[in-house]
Amino acid sequence: MVPIKIKITLLALVSILFLGIAIIHEYQSIQKKLADAEKTLAVVNDISFLSELIHHLQKERGLTATLLVSNRKDIQDRLIRQYLFTDRHLSKALEIVYFRDDKHLLNFTKKLKNLREKVSNNTTTWKMIKGFYSTEIEQLLTHISLDLAEVHHFKEITHQLNAVVHLAMARENLGLLRANISRYYQRGSLTNKELLDTSGNYGGFIAKLKEFRSHVKKLKWNDWEPHIESDVLVSVKKQIISIMQGNTVQEPIDYQNDTLLWWREATILINSMKEVESTLLKKIKNYSQRVISDSQQNISTYSFIALFIFVLISVLTASSVIRILRALSILINLLSRVEETQNFSLRIQGQAKDEFGQLSFSINRLLDYTDQIIQEKDRLASTDLLTGVMNRRNFTKISEREILRSQRYDTQLSILFFDIDHFKSINDKYGHGTGDEVLKIFAKTIQDNIRNSDRLARWGGEEFVLIAPETKETQAHLLAENLRHIVEELNITPAGKITCSIGVAVWNKGETFEQFCERADNAMYKAKSLGRNQVCVASGFSLY
Repeated sequence: MVPIKIKITLLALVSILFLGIAIIHEYQSIQKKLADAEKTLAVVNDISFLSELIHHLQKERGLTATLLVSNRKDIQDRLIRQYLFTDRHLSKALEIVYFRDDKHLLNFTKKLKNLREKVSNNTTTWKMIKGFYSTEIEQLLTHISLDLAEVHHFKEITHQLNAVVHLAMARENLGLLRANISRYYQRGSLTNKELLDTSGNYGGFIAKLKEFRSHVKKLKWNDWEPHIESDVLVSVKKQIISIMQGNTVQEPIDYQNDTLLWWREATILINSMKEVESTLLKKIKNYSQRVISDSQQNISTYSFIALFIFVLISVLTASSVIRILRALSILINLLSRVEETQNFSLRIQGQAKDEFGQLSFSINRLLDYTDQIIQEKDRLASTDLLTGVMNRRNFTKISEREILRSQRYDTQLSILFFDIDHFKSINDKYGHGTGDEVLKIFAKTIQDNIRNSDRLARWGGEEFVLIAPETKETQAHLLAENLRHIVEELNITPAGKITCSIGVAVWNKGETFEQFCERADNAMYKAKSLGRNQVCVASGFSLY
């Protein structure tokens, strides 16, 4: 006769086996759905970056086309400013999503630089410019299409994804039309080849816009209509059709005003289409994030169920004495580990509904409360209360660790000192409340535009400091210039525009933290003495 102990053990094993098979099957199903959602979200994030890059390349192409036939100073100034925006988004997009091949990246950036030099020297043609920009934008659009083809779409977002692709292609056709028509208003006519291109681009624009409408109609989403189906679209289509039908100027053209009017209307429409595209991508992101959240919750639920059944069967086959001894052992071990490691995040797991469970719950609550107090104490001790960034004391500790790490692994380490220009006059004129607001907005702006590995702190007063690990001098200089430009664009009510002076230094072997900071601080003061709102770099043990 089989002992009852063996029967119970076999029953438990069989139950666990069948339960495990069911859980594994469901777990794999949820994991697949989760993986699909994560991949879709990653692709949509890539598309968002690429969409921004396309948008700026289109603007650069259009301004270049206008400059070739007008050579006006205002167009040239706008083009130079556009270069900065394009380079900023290009650097960000290439770093995150696009050119994984270094040779491709090097070739693209080199070609772009050479083309800009030819435009500056007036040694290129519209054909070469259009071919370069259009080819690169087409590659970006192809990259988007290939990414979408590799993703297992949920049926709920298929039309949204297709609408995004068709709207992006419609924007590209309209971007080419913007460039061609700008040239028309500057010269008064188009060549037969340009007229043929204009006709083809207009046809593509209308076709892709129609495809877009078809997909959003199936979504029963009409919020896009006020952005695209507007008087601006009617005006843009009317001008294009009129030019294709006549091709020559019937009335005198005010070259500057007509070009600017056309450019403004076409840009308004392109920006509106871009806004709709961004909204669709955001809806897709939100859906994917909900699927990810739900899937993760389901995984946790199934894991908890499996653990619960296992614990339940174990309890039924164990004696009360073993249960109590085991429970006490867990409690003693946990408290010993907390005492030895001073790690108050440790918790008692798998609490039972008995006296020990109540005791475990109370101890966990006590540990929760203790952990919260310690974390809050650490946060207050290491954070600047006004701006929310790191304070000077904590920054010093982290920077000294970074210096040791840089010395150990022979990596570059840079530091940036910021000083808000004329901050005292802001306090004097608008009061300390406005001054505090300027400090908070300045800190948030810098924090939002640096890497996760970069650490920002308030050094004192209106001075801030940033440590940038694994950053060479040229990279630190470029980072400082980008941040200075971003700050320069701020408009804070009622203080208005603000600027900052920045000092940059790269750590020298054998240099102490104080010497390191002193060089950067001196560089910052030199930037202020040279007129403020600029970057000064400390090279070696001197400034340049």
